Amino acid sequence: MKKILFTVFACSFITSCSKYDIPKCDFGDATQDLQWLKNIIEEREVNPTEDMLYCYISQAKLKTKTVFIFGDCNPFVDKVTFIIDCEGKTIKNKDGNNITVGEVSLKNERMIWKPDDFGCDSNGNTVN
Repeated sequence: MKKILFTVFACSFITSCSKYDIPKCDFGDATQDLQWLKNIIEEREVNPTEDMLYCYISQAKLKTKTVFIFGDCNPFVDKVTFIIDCEGKTIKNKDGNNITVGEVSLKNERMIWKPDDFGCDSNGNTVN
């Protein structure tokens, strides 16, 4: 009986600690294998704007799940950056609000797309 109670308690404790419902997706190259992401990149490349000079897409880990960040290193724009799951949906907290990059600890972040005339360095700092 004690083992059963401990197991139930442990499972409910672990589940209650999870703040975000993030799907797990399997892919090799996100820019080619995730159709929603591929579409966004193609749209940006076909219809570039002046502001896109500062836009980039990064891939990172939130806990153990892969997430994406649509970053902007424009020094004249103060932008809130949301986190996107591998299905292309913004990740929300328990209250249903979008979580931002500043609210969580991301690991292994790396840039996976940037425009040809990118105005920032590989860390997202403006160089122009």
